[in-house]
Amino acid sequence: MTRSCLFCVLMISAAAGVSSAEARGQMTGAPPYLPSTAMDFSMRCGTRHEVYQDPSCAAYVWGIVKGLGAAHAKAACPPADALQPQLMTVVLDYMHNHPEILNQEDAEVIMRALGKAFPCR
Repeated sequence: MTRSCLFCVLMISAAAGVSSAEARGQMTGAPPYLPSTAMDFSMRCGTRHEVYQDPSCAAYVWGIVKGLGAAHAKAACPPADALQPQLMTVVLDYMHNHPEILNQEDAEVIMRALGKAFPCR
């Protein structure tokens, strides 16, 4: 995926993620999750065995999924009925199983994790 396409996906995902969380009234007093490294994401958003209840984390992953769809990117194709906790578990498991990628940009790692779990056919 080119950098400009990745940038478009990130912008769409950020907008979709935050607005969908706000629409459901799930924003907490904590500031929303902002893009950074996979390590930052896993520290803020949960572990392999426990998904923390920060709605901005799930909204960020959900926004990436929706952004990929809007950009017609074929990096990952999760089922239409996939739930946010399932997506979060996939992402956090991938980060746990691949500690060597924790210094990489979180959105790229999230897309890779989702692509491995839900490849496009």
